[in-house]
Amino acid sequence: MSTNVNKQNMSQNKRRIIAMLLVLVFAVAAILYLVIASRPDSREISIGEQVYTNMPSTDSDINVGQIIDATKNKNITPKEGYRYRVVIDGLSKSGSAGVTHIGGMVTFVPGTQKGDIAVIQITSVRRTVANAELISKKGKVKIVMVIPNVKASENEIIDLTKNPNAKIVKGGIYRGIVSDVGKKGDGIVKIDGKVTFIPGAYKGETCVFKIIDTRARFNRGVIVNIEK
Repeated sequence: MSTNVNKQNMSQNKRRIIAMLLVLVFAVAAILYLVIASRPDSREISIGEQVYTNMPSTDSDINVGQIIDATKNKNITPKEGYRYRVVIDGLSKSGSAGVTHIGGMVTFVPGTQKGDIAVIQITSVRRTVANAELISKKGKVKIVMVIPNVKASENEIIDLTKNPNAKIVKGGIYRGIVSDVGKKGDGIVKIDGKVTFIPGAYKGETCVFKIIDTRARFNRGVIVNIEK
């Protein structure tokens, strides 16, 4: 009789251990998902340097003890409770929050979109990231991806406006007119019958760009210069 009881107890203990392990696995998976989902989408940042156009002048309340202008001072450190003027330069992978950088620190701002000029207040600061709440929006800028310190002579540029049948070459520098915009907002220029996506380029613009990736169905480029 006691042997059967012991077997039943052992069986119950095994089930409890298995249940606890399953709960632990699900908890770890949930934590990993939240960490990955909260990271900013930095695919564009990795291929160039972001610059802002159409940036309005600084408001009168900036840098006078009320709001710190983080769009011009790259050496500041975000502090809890302080307010900053920022440009939202990306989105979190979940799309639930805009992302800006204050002194190089990733800062998440719910309720904002890429290109927003915003006044935010820091609510928490961790070792590598900060969180903030939106106080107000001050306008919007165009964010352009450019390759820093790249200079191309006229002889190096393949001008698609004069040679529309030019072949695609990885690393090649081209001049073209943006004919359309893709689903993600990237400008589109066609080269050799294939679509070339150029982040930050708007329809109708003439830009000089460098091909950084060639694939079977499309290419990717990054802006060197916007001419008009």
